[in-house]
Amino acid sequence: MWSEDCWRVPPALVPAPAPVWMLPDVAPAFSETSTCFKRPFTCKNDCKRWHAGIDIKAKGAGVSVVAAEDCTVLPGAGGKIERGWTSGTRQLFCRNAGSWAVYGGIKPGSALALGHEPGSVVAAGTPLGVIAQGYDMLHFELYDGGTKLKGNQRWWVGETPPPALRNPLGYVQTAAGMTRTLGTVIERHEALQRLGFYAGPTFAPWGASSKEALIAAQTALGLDADGAWGPQTDGGIRRALGGRAPAVQRTDSWLRHLPAMIAGGFALGLYVGLRRLGDRQ
Repeated sequence: MWSEDCWRVPPALVPAPAPVWMLPDVAPAFSETSTCFKRPFTCKNDCKRWHAGIDIKAKGAGVSVVAAEDCTVLPGAGGKIERGWTSGTRQLFCRNAGSWAVYGGIKPGSALALGHEPGSVVAAGTPLGVIAQGYDMLHFELYDGGTKLKGNQRWWVGETPPPALRNPLGYVQTAAGMTRTLGTVIERHEALQRLGFYAGPTFAPWGASSKEALIAAQTALGLDADGAWGPQTDGGIRRALGGRAPAVQRTDSWLRHLPAMIAGGFALGLYVGLRRLGDRQ
Protein backbone atom coordinates (compact mmCIF):
# COMPACT_ATOMS: atom_id res chain seq x y z
CA MET A 1 0.00 0.00 0.00
CA TRP A 2 2.81 2.34 -0.91
CA SER A 3 3.07 5.20 -3.36
CA GLU A 4 5.62 7.99 -3.65
CA ASP A 5 2.70 10.24 -4.63
CA CYS A 6 0.82 9.72 -1.35
CA TRP A 7 2.39 12.65 0.41
CA ARG A 8 1.58 15.40 -2.06
CA VAL A 9 -1.95 16.56 -1.30
CA PRO A 10 -4.30 16.87 0.54
CA PRO A 11 -3.42 16.88 4.28
CA ALA A 12 -3.60 13.69 6.30
CA LEU A 13 -6.04 13.03 9.11
CA VAL A 14 -5.47 10.46 11.85
CA PRO A 15 -7.73 10.71 14.90
CA ALA A 16 -7.01 9.98 18.53
CA PRO A 17 -8.06 7.52 19.79
CA ALA A 18 -7.31 5.36 16.77
CA PRO A 19 -10.21 4.36 14.51
CA VAL A 20 -11.39 0.74 14.46
CA TRP A 21 -11.12 -1.46 11.39
CA MET A 22 -14.19 -0.85 9.21
CA LEU A 23 -14.50 -4.43 7.90
CA PRO A 24 -14.05 -6.75 10.90
CA ASP A 25 -15.04 -9.84 8.86
CA VAL A 26 -12.11 -9.54 6.43
CA ALA A 27 -8.36 -8.98 6.65
CA PRO A 28 -7.01 -5.65 5.38
CA ALA A 29 -6.48 -5.69 1.61
CA PHE A 30 -6.56 -2.73 -0.72
CA SER A 31 -7.00 -1.96 -4.38
CA GLU A 32 -3.60 -0.45 -5.16
CA THR A 33 -5.04 1.48 -8.11
CA SER A 34 -7.37 3.32 -5.72
CA THR A 35 -4.90 4.61 -3.14
CA CYS A 36 -3.14 7.95 -2.94
CA PHE A 37 -5.53 9.87 -5.18
CA LYS A 38 -4.71 7.98 -8.36
CA ARG A 39 -7.02 8.19 -11.34
CA PRO A 40 -10.02 5.83 -11.30
CA PHE A 41 -9.02 2.28 -12.23
CA THR A 42 -11.55 2.35 -15.09
CA CYS A 43 -9.79 5.34 -16.63
CA LYS A 44 -7.77 4.57 -19.76
CA ASN A 45 -7.35 7.60 -21.99
CA ASP A 46 -9.63 10.46 -20.95
CA CYS A 47 -8.98 10.89 -17.23
CA LYS A 48 -10.94 13.80 -15.80
CA ARG A 49 -10.80 13.37 -12.03
CA TRP A 50 -8.71 11.83 -9.29
CA HIS A 51 -9.87 8.96 -7.12
CA ALA A 52 -10.71 10.69 -3.84
CA GLY A 53 -10.69 7.72 -1.47
CA ILE A 54 -9.40 4.20 -0.83
CA ASP A 55 -11.10 0.98 -1.96
CA ILE A 56 -10.86 -1.78 0.65
CA LYS A 57 -11.46 -5.29 -0.68
CA ALA A 58 -14.47 -7.03 0.86
CA LYS A 59 -15.35 -10.04 -1.28
CA GLY A 60 -18.16 -12.26 -0.04
CA ALA A 61 -21.82 -12.05 0.84
CA GLY A 62 -22.89 -10.02 3.86
CA VAL A 63 -19.52 -8.50 4.81
CA SER A 64 -20.28 -6.16 7.69
CA VAL A 65 -19.28 -2.48 7.63
CA VAL A 66 -18.83 -0.81 11.01
CA ALA A 67 -18.27 2.79 12.08
CA ALA A 68 -14.57 3.62 12.36
CA GLU A 69 -15.28 6.24 15.05
CA ASP A 70 -18.11 7.50 17.20
CA CYS A 71 -20.19 9.52 14.75
CA THR A 72 -23.60 10.77 13.71
CA VAL A 73 -25.33 9.29 10.66
CA LEU A 74 -26.13 12.06 8.18
CA PRO A 75 -28.97 12.28 5.69
CA GLY A 76 -28.31 12.30 1.98
CA ALA A 77 -30.58 13.42 -0.86
CA GLY A 78 -34.22 13.63 0.15
CA GLY A 79 -33.34 13.18 3.81
CA LYS A 80 -32.51 9.49 3.40
CA ILE A 81 -29.41 8.02 4.98
CA GLU A 82 -28.74 5.66 2.06
CA ARG A 83 -27.63 7.77 -0.85
CA GLY A 84 -27.04 6.55 -4.41
CA TRP A 85 -23.52 5.32 -5.15
CA THR A 86 -23.04 2.92 -8.05
CA SER A 87 -25.71 0.83 -9.71
CA GLY A 88 -27.09 -1.48 -7.03
CA THR A 89 -25.14 0.08 -4.14
CA ARG A 90 -25.52 2.92 -1.69
CA GLN A 91 -23.25 5.24 0.30
CA LEU A 92 -23.55 6.30 3.92
CA PHE A 93 -22.23 9.45 5.62
CA CYS A 94 -21.10 9.54 9.24
CA ARG A 95 -19.59 12.61 10.92
CA ASN A 96 -18.06 13.78 14.18
CA ALA A 97 -16.14 16.89 15.20
CA GLY A 98 -12.93 15.66 13.56
CA SER A 99 -13.92 13.62 10.53
CA TRP A 100 -16.65 13.28 7.92
CA ALA A 101 -16.51 9.77 6.44
CA VAL A 102 -18.07 8.28 3.31
CA TYR A 103 -18.81 4.55 3.27
CA GLY A 104 -19.55 3.58 -0.33
CA GLY A 105 -20.70 0.20 -1.65
CA ILE A 106 -23.36 -0.54 0.97
CA LYS A 107 -26.14 -2.98 0.11
CA PRO A 108 -29.42 -1.09 -0.40
CA GLY A 109 -31.62 -1.30 2.69
CA SER A 110 -28.94 -2.79 4.94
CA ALA A 111 -28.44 0.38 6.99
CA LEU A 112 -32.18 0.89 7.34
CA ALA A 113 -32.58 -2.73 8.45
CA LEU A 114 -30.26 -1.97 11.37
CA GLY A 115 -32.57 0.82 12.48
CA HIS A 116 -30.35 3.72 11.46
CA GLU A 117 -31.98 7.01 10.58
CA PRO A 118 -30.83 10.62 10.10
CA GLY A 119 -29.21 11.82 13.31
CA SER A 120 -28.52 8.36 14.73
CA VAL A 121 -25.48 8.50 17.02
CA VAL A 122 -23.36 5.37 16.77
CA ALA A 123 -20.29 4.22 18.64
CA ALA A 124 -17.09 3.05 16.97
CA GLY A 125 -17.53 -0.56 15.89
CA THR A 126 -21.30 -0.26 15.45
CA PRO A 127 -22.53 -2.07 12.28
CA LEU A 128 -23.65 0.40 9.62
CA GLY A 129 -24.67 -2.05 6.90
CA VAL A 130 -23.21 -4.76 4.68
CA ILE A 131 -21.25 -4.66 1.44
CA ALA A 132 -23.31 -5.19 -1.72
CA GLN A 133 -22.45 -8.55 -3.27
CA GLY A 134 -20.80 -8.04 -6.63
CA TYR A 135 -19.35 -4.69 -5.61
CA ASP A 136 -17.02 -6.54 -3.24
CA MET A 137 -15.28 -3.55 -1.68
CA LEU A 138 -15.76 -0.59 0.60
CA HIS A 139 -15.01 2.80 -0.90
CA PHE A 140 -13.84 5.01 1.97
CA GLU A 141 -13.45 8.80 1.72
CA LEU A 142 -12.49 11.22 4.45
CA TYR A 143 -13.16 14.93 4.96
CA ASP A 144 -12.60 17.48 7.70
CA GLY A 145 -15.43 17.06 10.19
CA GLY A 146 -15.64 20.80 10.79
CA THR A 147 -16.88 21.41 7.25
CA LYS A 148 -20.55 21.12 6.35
CA LEU A 149 -20.96 19.18 3.12
CA LYS A 150 -23.99 18.04 1.17
CA GLY A 151 -22.14 15.05 -0.24
CA ASN A 152 -18.76 13.71 -1.22
CA GLN A 153 -16.63 15.99 -3.39
CA ARG A 154 -14.99 15.48 -6.77
CA TRP A 155 -11.40 16.39 -7.44
CA TRP A 156 -11.10 17.31 -11.12
CA VAL A 157 -7.79 16.99 -12.93
CA GLY A 158 -6.11 20.38 -13.31
CA GLU A 159 -7.87 21.82 -10.27
CA THR A 160 -6.90 22.10 -6.62
CA PRO A 161 -8.37 19.44 -4.31
CA PRO A 162 -11.61 20.20 -2.45
CA PRO A 163 -10.58 22.14 0.69
CA ALA A 164 -12.19 19.67 3.11
CA LEU A 165 -10.78 16.53 1.46
CA ARG A 166 -8.29 14.60 3.59
CA ASN A 167 -5.77 11.91 2.71
CA PRO A 168 -7.24 8.72 4.26
CA LEU A 169 -4.09 6.60 3.90
CA GLY A 170 -2.75 7.01 7.45
CA TYR A 171 -6.28 6.77 8.87
CA VAL A 172 -6.94 3.42 7.18
CA GLN A 173 -3.47 2.10 7.99
CA THR A 174 -4.01 2.97 11.66
CA ALA A 175 -7.46 1.34 11.68
CA ALA A 176 -5.97 -1.81 10.14
CA GLY A 177 -3.17 -1.96 12.73
CA MET A 178 -0.55 -1.35 10.04
CA THR A 179 2.60 0.75 10.33
CA ARG A 180 1.63 4.20 9.13
CA THR A 181 3.85 5.63 6.40
CA LEU A 182 5.08 9.20 6.69
CA GLY A 183 2.68 10.31 4.05
CA THR A 184 2.67 14.11 4.00
CA VAL A 185 5.21 16.89 3.42
CA ILE A 186 4.72 18.16 6.98
CA GLU A 187 5.35 14.72 8.48
CA ARG A 188 8.49 14.24 6.41
CA HIS A 189 9.83 17.67 7.24
CA GLU A 190 9.14 17.04 10.93
CA ALA A 191 10.94 13.70 10.79
CA LEU A 192 14.00 15.19 9.07
CA GLN A 193 13.93 18.11 11.49
CA ARG A 194 13.87 15.82 14.52
CA LEU A 195 16.84 13.92 13.11
CA GLY A 196 18.76 17.19 12.65
CA PHE A 197 18.85 17.31 8.85
CA TYR A 198 16.21 19.94 8.10
CA ALA A 199 15.97 23.45 9.56
CA GLY A 200 13.24 25.05 7.43
CA PRO A 201 9.51 25.48 8.14
CA THR A 202 7.71 22.13 8.26
CA PHE A 203 4.69 23.49 6.39
CA ALA A 204 6.74 24.66 3.39
CA PRO A 205 6.33 22.86 0.04
CA TRP A 206 8.79 20.08 -0.70
CA GLY A 207 11.71 21.71 -2.45
CA ALA A 208 15.47 21.71 -3.02
CA SER A 209 16.31 22.13 0.69
CA SER A 210 13.96 19.26 1.52
CA LYS A 211 15.65 16.95 -0.98
CA GLU A 212 19.08 18.03 0.23
CA ALA A 213 18.09 17.19 3.81
CA LEU A 214 16.67 13.84 2.71
CA ILE A 215 19.87 12.91 0.85
CA ALA A 216 21.91 13.84 3.92
CA ALA A 217 19.67 11.64 6.09
CA GLN A 218 19.87 8.76 3.63
CA THR A 219 23.67 9.02 3.56
CA ALA A 220 23.95 9.12 7.34
CA LEU A 221 21.60 6.15 7.74
CA GLY A 222 23.35 4.02 5.13
CA LEU A 223 20.46 4.15 2.66
CA ASP A 224 20.54 4.71 -1.08
CA ALA A 225 21.07 8.47 -1.32
CA ASP A 226 18.76 8.98 -4.29
CA GLY A 227 16.63 11.78 -2.84
CA ALA A 228 13.45 9.70 -3.22
CA TRP A 229 11.22 8.81 -0.28
CA GLY A 230 10.48 5.16 -0.96
CA PRO A 231 9.68 2.23 1.36
CA GLN A 232 13.31 1.64 2.43
CA THR A 233 13.85 5.29 3.24
CA ASP A 234 10.57 5.48 5.12
CA GLY A 235 11.51 2.42 7.17
CA GLY A 236 15.04 3.65 7.84
CA ILE A 237 13.89 7.05 9.03
CA ARG A 238 11.22 5.45 11.19
CA ARG A 239 13.86 3.24 12.82
CA ALA A 240 16.05 6.28 13.41
CA LEU A 241 13.08 7.96 15.12
CA GLY A 242 12.64 4.92 17.32
CA GLY A 243 9.57 3.74 15.45
CA ARG A 244 7.64 6.88 16.32
CA ALA A 245 5.97 8.93 13.63
CA PRO A 246 5.65 12.70 13.92
CA ALA A 247 2.27 13.78 15.25
CA VAL A 248 -0.33 14.23 12.53
CA GLN A 249 -2.62 17.22 12.62
CA ARG A 250 -6.31 16.38 12.52
CA THR A 251 -6.66 19.23 10.05
CA ASP A 252 -4.21 21.45 8.23
CA SER A 253 -3.96 23.53 11.40
CA TRP A 254 -1.15 25.71 10.09
CA LEU A 255 -3.67 27.24 7.68
CA ARG A 256 -5.52 28.67 10.65
CA HIS A 257 -2.36 30.65 11.45
CA LEU A 258 -1.83 31.86 7.88
CA PRO A 259 -3.60 35.23 8.35
CA ALA A 260 -1.40 35.95 11.37
CA MET A 261 1.69 34.88 9.46
CA ILE A 262 0.80 37.17 6.56
CA ALA A 263 -0.06 40.02 8.91
CA GLY A 264 3.20 39.50 10.78
CA GLY A 265 5.17 39.62 7.55
CA PHE A 266 3.38 42.78 6.45
CA ALA A 267 4.01 44.45 9.80
CA LEU A 268 7.70 43.59 9.67
CA GLY A 269 8.00 44.91 6.13
CA LEU A 270 6.25 48.15 7.11
CA TYR A 271 8.53 48.57 10.10
CA VAL A 272 11.68 48.07 8.01
CA GLY A 273 10.39 50.46 5.34
CA LEU A 274 9.64 53.20 7.84
CA ARG A 275 13.06 52.78 9.44
CA ARG A 276 14.75 53.14 6.05
CA LEU A 277 12.64 56.18 5.23
CA GLY A 278 13.62 57.75 8.54
CA ASP A 279 17.30 57.10 7.87
CA ARG A 280 17.06 59.05 4.60
CA GLN A 281 15.61 62.14 6.24
